[in-house]
Amino acid sequence: MSMTGNPGGEGRGREGLLYRPHRFVGYFLISLAILCFLPQCGLGYIPFLSEPLSLFANDADKTFQFKRTSDNTEAEFLGFEIYYKFYTESVEPDNTIITYSALSPNGFSRLSSSDDLRNHISKPLIKIPFGNTNTITFTLDFNQVPEKDPETSSTDLTVGDVSLRRSVYYDSDQGTEPDHCKHFPETEDDTPETYEDNDNDIDSSVWTIISTAPTSDNVKLALYVLSYGLENYTLPLHSDALYLGYITVNFGW
Repeated sequence: MSMTGNPGGEGRGREGLLYRPHRFVGYFLISLAILCFLPQCGLGYIPFLSEPLSLFANDADKTFQFKRTSDNTEAEFLGFEIYYKFYTESVEPDNTIITYSALSPNGFSRLSSSDDLRNHISKPLIKIPFGNTNTITFTLDFNQVPEKDPETSSTDLTVGDVSLRRSVYYDSDQGTEPDHCKHFPETEDDTPETYEDNDNDIDSSVWTIISTAPTSDNVKLALYVLSYGLENYTLPLHSDALYLGYITVNFGW
């Protein structure tokens, strides 16, 4: 009886040992195919934008400069966004912010252009034409304030200059005009005033200086810049935040 049972058992054991390696080979080939497929279908690709190069903040000339480098040529890259914050002269600006998501919680506001409206913000602030891979130096000039608004300029003629505004809005007059961004300097036709105590880009200590005009006291203006782009033409992308430094300013309040 025992002799008739052993051969069958040994046969099944040999059969299992024979076919089990093929099963593992099959699993390996399937896994390899999936790994090869992921980058092609987009699931394995994570877009990343490089930050530009900070050059300097020149307090004497009231300018900031940064450079678009050869790293800023990703397929998703479209241009640059800039964030600002006012400080009193006795406070050292925060130069430790790294991520885009940390700017607003730490009191920084996006610089706007003269074309931005409350319900129509055009991004990025500084647009790079499609196909342009040039190395470009950008200057943000606050030297003309309070005679005129600050503006950006660049070493590339294909990149348009931008007249800069704060990310605070005038309320439209009875809804007849769009709500547009406030200026940095006061102008004769500013109604209401350019700076008000409830503006969300100034805190109480800065407002104390502004509200006692005319005053010789300055405030510090600190800037961060980020590369900006779109993933799949819809999802906003930001590089790490790059600190540009600060200047002391008096807007003639």
